[in-house]
Amino acid sequence: MNLFRKSALCLCLGFSLTACTLGQGGEPLAQMTFAHVKPYPLYVASYQVSGFEKVFRSTDIPGGFVANPAVIVQDYFNNRFEAAGATGKLGVTIRNVQVTHDVVAPENSIGAMVGVGKFDRYKVLVDIDIEGFGIGQTRDVGTSFVVTRDIKVSEFASLVERQKAQMRALDNMVDDIDETVQKLFRDQFSIMR
Repeated sequence: MNLFRKSALCLCLGFSLTACTLGQGGEPLAQMTFAHVKPYPLYVASYQVSGFEKVFRSTDIPGGFVANPAVIVQDYFNNRFEAAGATGKLGVTIRNVQVTHDVVAPENSIGAMVGVGKFDRYKVLVDIDIEGFGIGQTRDVGTSFVVTRDIKVSEFASLVERQKAQMRALDNMVDDIDETVQKLFRDQFSIMR
């Protein structure tokens, strides 16, 4: 490890990891946000998102993980949809968020024998409840779903490579959530066109 990488690593350990997302050349990696997205209208009178503060704090993130998935999912739901109807109420609850970390043995026998080539594996799980009250002909509907990601990063990967792999996995996770939620809102809840 060269002197620059050691200095950057020490600097990151002194600050929150989410504040130390440097890309090549020292510029910050793109932060995942949905504030620039025009929200989809939901045909309900009220739309509320809750739960992430209770289930996941920044201190719950394992060392070396780039971002808090609970904040990203909360931001997605708060900015992606808005109430635009006259009746009905929709609630989204982020019930559980977990990020676990373990070290995985090398995939080849020579690496295992000499103890090199290990992987850091991060598992991300997000559990979401969606409930609608008084939608349509005063019917109540609800559903739950879980989205997971398994991220493996070589022990030889640089800090930037690690962060890019983690952000790419979180981006793909949000894409899965978006696809699932839009399908549910159209087909099961009938509150989106």
